[in-house]
Formats: sequence, structure tokens, C-alpha cells
Amino acid sequence: NNKVISELSITSADSPAGLFGKIGTGGIVQNLKLTGGHIKGVTSDCGSIAGVNGGTIQNSIVSAAVSGDISQNTGGIVGKNDSGGKVEKCTVATGSSITGAKGKTGVLAGENNGDMDSNTVYRGVKINGAPAGENNLVGTGKAPTNTNITNPQGFGGGGSGCDTGFGFAALAALAGTRLIRRRERQ
Repeated sequence: NNKVISELSITSADSPAGLFGKIGTGGIVQNLKLTGGHIKGVTSDCGSIAGVNGGTIQNSIVSAAVSGDISQNTGGIVGKNDSGGKVEKCTVATGSSITGAKGKTGVLAGENNGDMDSNTVYRGVKINGAPAGENNLVGTGKAPTNTNITNPQGFGGGGSGCDTGFGFAALAALAGTRLIRRRERQ
């Protein structure tokens, strides 16, 4: 219902970690805006809206910091999108940062086994711990479709296993696979 949750702070030693730990089959989260705050998971599956998604997340906007201390599967929206899970028409906005420790780190999801369609990623999203040479939309698993990257610029962070994320080479590779529907000039 277009509600805003601001300055949410979660530090969890439990897995999964997020506003919702796990969204089960048939569960729906929609029209949510999550701004500011920090979600930190210590074990595995850490995301801002959900640690694990087996249901549907749609029409939601995230601008927050997400970090997985030693966790695998760290993502801006969801840590792990299970088979049957859907993430659609969601946005990871400027000001977000995603930091993972073991390589399964992505702007949308650390691991994607479900469907991710028609999502938007804004420039200014910072990512650390993503696998080198990947497009950084997801850390591992199925590539998302119809992803809008708005005002792209090279970003990334220090530390091993990082690359520059949405640089122009990555955009060219994504455009060649038709994963990008449009992009805007700076």
C-alpha cells in the first residue's frame, strides 16, 4: 500500500536476514519503499526486503545498506531468490550499498534461481565482494531479464573479488544479451 519504512536497522546472527527473513511460496510483498537504514546478516542469505524469497516481491523501492559479514548470498533486494521466487518491477536506488564477503553478492540478489524481470538499478549503487568479471546484478545463478540501468557509471569498491560493476564494458555485454531494455545517458 505504498508505505515507507525508513531507517530500519537489523543486525542478525540468524539466517536468513532482512525485513522479512523468508517469504514463502504464495507470499507477496508489494508497493513497499525501504529507505535509509542498514541490514546486516552474519551467516547466510541477507537482503533488504528478504533474506530468502520463494514468493513474489513487486513494485518496491530500496535505498539502504545491506551487508553480509561472513555470509553468502547478499543482495540489495533479496539474499537468495529461490526457484519459483519472483522479483519484478523493483528498484535499487542511488544511495544503496551492498557488501558481501564470499562472492555471492549482487545488486538485486546474491543468488538467483527464480525469475527477476523488469527491475531498475540506479547509478550510485555501491557494491563490494561481487565476483570478478560478472555483471553484478546477481552474484550467481540465472541472469535477470529486462533490467533498466539508469544513468550508469562505473562503481565498485576496494577489496579482493570486486570489479567495477556497471562499467561500459559490462553494459555492452548486457546489451548484447538483451538483458537491458533501455539505458539513459548521463
